[in-house]
Amino acid sequence: MRSGIEMQTKDNAIVKAYHQDRIARFGQSTVEALGWKNEDSQRKRFQDFCDFADLNGKSVLDVGCGQADFYHFLTNRYRDLRYTG
Repeated sequence: MRSGIEMQTKDNAIVKAYHQDRIARFGQSTVEALGWKNEDSQRKRFQDFCDFADLNGKSVLDVGCGQADFYHFLTNRYRDLRYTG
């Protein structure tokens, strides 16, 4: 059985290799580098999140916010939103 530190190191290496490969294939500042199929699929996921509830006056914690694309999406739609990413 592996220790938590061994698993964390292995998991970190897997995530790092995944993103290094995506960046090499698609370029650093693309949604594809972050694992999205394309910009349309990213936008669809963001819209699905917004369809779930009215976010005015709410807080959003965006863990793993990448290039802050969700921030820009949200602030174009909601006047009163607290975003942490």
